Amino acid sequence: MEDYLRLAVPFVPPALVSPEALRPILGIARQLPPCASSGFECRLGDDAPVGDFLINLLAADGTRAAFAGHHPDYHPPDAFLHSPVWQRVRDYCRTWASPTSPLHRRVRDMWLEFDLQELEGEVPIPGVFFGPEQPPEDLLDTVRGSLELLRGPGRADIPPAMLRCLELLPGPPRIEQVGMMFSRHTDALRLCIRGLPHQGLGTALRDAGWPGEADVLDALLEETRPFVDDFTLDIDVGDGIHPKLGLECILDQDPSPARWQRWLDTLVAQGLCTPLKRDALMTWAGVQSSLTHPGQWPENLVRASERMPGQHSGFARRINHVKLIHQPGQPLQVKAYLAFRHYWLRNPSRPLAT
Repeated sequence: MEDYLRLAVPFVPPALVSPEALRPILGIARQLPPCASSGFECRLGDDAPVGDFLINLLAADGTRAAFAGHHPDYHPPDAFLHSPVWQRVRDYCRTWASPTSPLHRRVRDMWLEFDLQELEGEVPIPGVFFGPEQPPEDLLDTVRGSLELLRGPGRADIPPAMLRCLELLPGPPRIEQVGMMFSRHTDALRLCIRGLPHQGLGTALRDAGWPGEADVLDALLEETRPFVDDFTLDIDVGDGIHPKLGLECILDQDPSPARWQRWLDTLVAQGLCTPLKRDALMTWAGVQSSLTHPGQWPENLVRASERMPGQHSGFARRINHVKLIHQPGQPLQVKAYLAFRHYWLRNPSRPLAT
C-alpha cells in the first residue's frame, strides 16, 4: 500500500496532513497490501495538520484474499496476527471469501480505519466496518454472522437500539456500513444510514430513543439543504442511541469545485472550518495516471496493465464528503474525508502532448 500512497503524497496539502503526520501513515501502509480505495480523515475546525487513515477491502482488487491470507504476494506481519482483532479480521475475510458462506453474497466491502493515536503503535488496532449489499438480503442475519466473527462467540446479539431504528426511522433506512470501533473500547455499533429524509428526522430519532433535541438537529439539517445532495447519518447504538452523531454531507449530483467552494465558504463563515484548511482542501482533487507519471508507477499495476490492452492505470483524488459532528451541549465539529482511488482508464486515441 505504501507504493500507492507515495503517488498521493505530493498532492496531500501540508495544511491538512503534514509530512510529519504522514510518516506513521506510510509506516502502516508499508505493512498492508495495496488497496484500490483509501483515504484520509481531517479535522477542519483547527489548523492542526493531522489526520486518520482508511482503507477499503474489496473482492475485485485482491484485498479480501490478501487479508484472508490467501494471496501469494502478501502475508500479514506476525505481530498483527498476535492481536485478537487482526485475527478476527483475517477470519472474517476467509468466511466472506468462501462461496459456501452467506456472507459471500451479502457483504459488499469492508473498511479499516486507523485513528491517529493508533498509528504510532507497533500493532495499530483498526475500527472495522462491513457494508451489506444493497438492497440488503437478510440484514439482521448478516449483522449477526458478522458480529459472531468480528466480536467473538456469544457477542452476536443485535443491539436493541438498532432494532428500534430499523422499525421507527423513516425511509426505509438503508444501512450502508456497520462498524465496531475496537480501538475506542466501546461495545456500541456504528450504523451509517442513508436514504433518510431531512424533514422530521430529529423527531424520528427521538422516538427511537435518541436523547438529543429534535428541533436542534432538524434545524441543522435544514441549514445543509441548499448545499448538499444527500447525507448519511452515523449513530452509535447499544441499549440506546448515543447522544453524539454524524451527518456525512454528500455532493454527488454536482461535485464541481465551485459547489464545494460555496459549501466550504459557508462553513468558514460559521467558524466551523479554518480558511487555511478550506483553501488546502480545494487543491486536493485531480487525476494522475501511468501515462503522466510512468517512472513512479507501482510495479504490480504496471504488470497488470500489460494484461489489459487498450487500458492504463490511474488514480483519482476527490473530496468524498464532509461530516458534521453533532453532540448535544457541545460545539459542532467538522471533518473532511479525502478519497484516493484506483481506476482503469481507456488509452487516448492519440499520444498525449509533451
